Amino acid sequence: MKTINSLRWKTSIRVVTTALATAWLAACGGSSDPVTLPITPTASSQPAPVMTLSGNTNPYVNTLNTYEATVTGATATGHTWSWGDGSANTTGNPVSKVWNRIGTYTASLTGSVSGTALTGTKTGSVKPVPVAPGYDHTCNLLADATVSCFGINTYGQLGNGSTVNASVAVPVTGLTGVVGISLGYTFTCALKSNGSVFCWGRNAQGQLGDGTLVNKSVPTAVVGLSGVSAISAGGDHACAAKLDGTAACWGFNGEGRLGNGSAVDSSVPVVVTGLAGAVDVRGAGDHSCALKSDGTVMCWGRNLYGRLGNGSPIDSTTPVAVTGLTDAVALDASGAHSCALKRNGTVVCWGLNFYGQIGDGTTTDRNVPTAVSGLTGIVALNATGSFHTCALKSDGRVYCWGFNQSNGLGDGTTIDRSAPVLVTVAGVTGIVAIAAHHRQTNCAVKADGTQVCWGTTASS
Repeated sequence: MKTINSLRWKTSIRVVTTALATAWLAACGGSSDPVTLPITPTASSQPAPVMTLSGNTNPYVNTLNTYEATVTGATATGHTWSWGDGSANTTGNPVSKVWNRIGTYTASLTGSVSGTALTGTKTGSVKPVPVAPGYDHTCNLLADATVSCFGINTYGQLGNGSTVNASVAVPVTGLTGVVGISLGYTFTCALKSNGSVFCWGRNAQGQLGDGTLVNKSVPTAVVGLSGVSAISAGGDHACAAKLDGTAACWGFNGEGRLGNGSAVDSSVPVVVTGLAGAVDVRGAGDHSCALKSDGTVMCWGRNLYGRLGNGSPIDSTTPVAVTGLTDAVALDASGAHSCALKRNGTVVCWGLNFYGQIGDGTTTDRNVPTAVSGLTGIVALNATGSFHTCALKSDGRVYCWGFNQSNGLGDGTTIDRSAPVLVTVAGVTGIVAIAAHHRQTNCAVKADGTQVCWGTTASS
């Protein structure tokens, strides 16, 4: 168990139709400093209308949040929520929002109260999940934007300049300004605040993206990659989503998992063919998927067991649309299955289902998105475990399903589950973020930054 100094709090902000009103905080931030609204107070014998805005003011990335405005003393109409992250404005009240990109944004609300427009703005930042368990090692993103890792270090995947295993976390050499981490089988990648990416560890298939096939025990810059907003390390390849809505992948390219129309490995990033509007990307074991801003999902690579979700068993070296999925807000992918969180708080999965990892109560493979049984109110998703999936509910509880022979589902048994079961591991309550990876290592983050992990240990 590791403790990370991260904060998460909620705020309620009151907007009043007198000279000053406080701004609402849509994305995150700390204080609720007052801002001057373009409202001229008028004399009235009635109490001034009050608009109260509530929502998560410091959210984790890829987590579904609800924002709401309530008004006393008047009728409010025409709410328009502007998020400042490049996503489309949202109308209505309440509204749901997923921040798919780590970063700092200025968000605002415009509402009409008794015919008068009120506007409030606030700047804040979206947080990354601070822990990334992997196949044989685990890394933590620390409060000072550095990284520490522990576990197996055969290929230098701990990033400390050695190949000596470590049972306690060691600092990654010379790496600062990190805003996201992702672990492959035996390598690690980090996204920096300036949009660049660094990787280290095994490099036999070019998965470090530095133009060589030489293992590296310290962070090495991915060649020619900038403007990155999200990264994901798969089995022996990695992918990055860019701010311009495109994506690039590098490393092993069997079955076309790099998405560039070929099956030739690449030790430098190659552009995913024909992909636009991408806000997140996932590199899985032997396929990759991207979430688009319009709520659709595209996948490419190996299609055995239907892991591309397009109703076909045929591999694809370029992106194909996942069938019937139009309202996805978050995405995750594993070795042979993928899942998406929908805007209504439900989850769908597709691909290999031998251990019940699709969660539909069967062990039948699914080549199109299939609803997870009885699961509602979900706010975060993690399908990165090789043969299992976990989801976080809005009440802070965690549910998992699929392979369970190492107690990765956390229900106190080693029985595989084809439908979600509640994680009963001590301390897994009041959870705000989850992370999982291969070998059934699962971690949950509490509001105070405390981590609780279960299943196989990263160094076993």
